[in-house]
Amino acid sequence: MRPVRGLVAGFVTLLLAVSGGAFAPTAVAADAPVAYTVGCGFVELTSQSADPVIVVYGDPRRKNEDGFFELAASAVKHITTSRTQFIFEVFNAGVTQILQLSPTLRPQNCPKVTFKTPRITGKTRVGELLTATVLGLTPADAVPSYQWYRSGKKITDATTGTYTLTKSDKGKKITVKVTAAHDGYFKVSKTSKKTSKIRAGILVAARPTIEVAPIVGNPLTANPGVWGPVGVQLSYQWYRGGKKISKATQQVYTPGNSDLGKKLSVKVTGKLGGYTTVAKTSALTLKVIAIF
Repeated sequence: MRPVRGLVAGFVTLLLAVSGGAFAPTAVAADAPVAYTVGCGFVELTSQSADPVIVVYGDPRRKNEDGFFELAASAVKHITTSRTQFIFEVFNAGVTQILQLSPTLRPQNCPKVTFKTPRITGKTRVGELLTATVLGLTPADAVPSYQWYRSGKKITDATTGTYTLTKSDKGKKITVKVTAAHDGYFKVSKTSKKTSKIRAGILVAARPTIEVAPIVGNPLTANPGVWGPVGVQLSYQWYRGGKKISKATQQVYTPGNSDLGKKLSVKVTGKLGGYTTVAKTSALTLKVIAIF
């Protein structure tokens, strides 16, 4: 590429010559070797030549080019630029002949998508659903995309308009960044305000029941009812006359002689990471009886 750098002075002369608008020098071939597409903040060049060419590009108002590269036959080059004016020159591989000089292209001549700062709605508890609300999108059919953050750090796979809070969010603050895009417009990103700190979730809990009459030697089963969400871990503790029964910590308890004449109950405790622990106690049974 050193020979290309040696021709910078020639590039500068040509760049300055076209600074006022389109320019078509006599050296340009009838069939342009490079086609171009101008987008919002980029220029895409596509080779139409059967041979490799050298492309130099930049702002016609500057003294030095922004860069240069070899474009192979049928190759495509995407150039992102913040330039308001942009031109490119095409040389043969030997850098001895100008094959093409583009008109002045204007990749910044695009409006921006506009919308209001997104809002987050929903309860700030583990297990609850948060929703990102986007209002005032212009154009109306611009497409928003989403990324949720936990205390400023990206949450993996949280890329839809809603997000269900997990135990990892407890004690943290949540934001969402919305990026709206539309063909012919510059995309725009805006980030919501932070939520309050996420509180522990509340388990769905039921009062347990003991459904059969207590008889010495007859197993009793504690029915915990419906608890949630999925994954909650339940533990059991049986009581005799309101006092804890040692080692009676299974869902099934078989009354013994020590229970005779006493009323039984069972306490079910639910635990799940990120949620407040909940305990529910059944009603007392009838007095334990013995059948001989």
